Amino acid sequence: MPSAGLDLGGSGIRLRISSPEGRILDETTGASVKSAGAGDPLRYAAAFLVNRCRELRISALSTVAFGLSGLHGSLPSADSALRLLHTELGTRRLVLADDSVTSYVGALGDRPGVVCAAGTGVVTVASDGAGRYAKVDGWGAMAGDLGSGYWIGRAGLAAALCAHDGRLEHGSTALLAALIERHGDPARFAHEVTTSEDAKAIVSGFAPAVLDAATAGDEASSDIVGAAAAHLATAIAAARDRAGAPPRIAGTGRLLTRTGVLAARLVDLLTRRMPGASWVDPAGSSLDGACRLAAPVPAPPFGTLITVTTISEVEEQ
Repeated sequence: MPSAGLDLGGSGIRLRISSPEGRILDETTGASVKSAGAGDPLRYAAAFLVNRCRELRISALSTVAFGLSGLHGSLPSADSALRLLHTELGTRRLVLADDSVTSYVGALGDRPGVVCAAGTGVVTVASDGAGRYAKVDGWGAMAGDLGSGYWIGRAGLAAALCAHDGRLEHGSTALLAALIERHGDPARFAHEVTTSEDAKAIVSGFAPAVLDAATAGDEASSDIVGAAAAHLATAIAAARDRAGAPPRIAGTGRLLTRTGVLAARLVDLLTRRMPGASWVDPAGSSLDGACRLAAPVPAPPFGTLITVTTISEVEEQ
């Protein structure tokens, strides 16, 4: 019987349905839970999966695994979503994991080590492979996510607006030019971004401009990238120390999977901070991790960051 993995992020839903042998039967995307205004994100995603299975004439799924962002380690009840999936597709098992776990499992599988997932937000997870684990940051843009795309983008926009004001000691004319190219008149930008429903995406979307300017030699951008790399290195070291994990480190997410100045700075810092550290290419993405949890195949234990709900447990309630 096929299984399904879903990655529920701020930019949308990614879905993959696989055969018992691991062959991909379908892979598609859908609107984000936030943009759809869904009150119950898991039930919304479950309904999206049911509708896709109807389109494909897939009548049954054995297990469904969700990776969900923005949980900060606090997982919601999966009962309602599992009831819907069981009624429509006969699903008997639902795995729900913080997206830090699906990022880890996608990158390293069941191997011990450390995974830093850096996109709009950032979270670092380490595991010794035997039950000891640690999650560092992932607290969201308002309270944490140091070194994330949002963090870099905001610092870059601040430097651009400093240059616009004539505060050149803290500004960057290169980033001001990038701001004008992307968003037009800087005098209107601050009002537009703070009143936009997509403010977080707009701010984090400026991070590539900062990375490009740093690569081209802009001093202010280089300082921002260096500070971001230092935050990520500190998080990686803290997670590794708390979990007692080996210094096997993988980076995932759009900021680290692309070869570039941030990854290079981070690797350099870790090489000096952790003698013997090895930076490894991730085996896969957060969606790959969700599908691995749905298979199921061996994965490190992650305590309260992952739950497994069966239909028999739900029916007993």
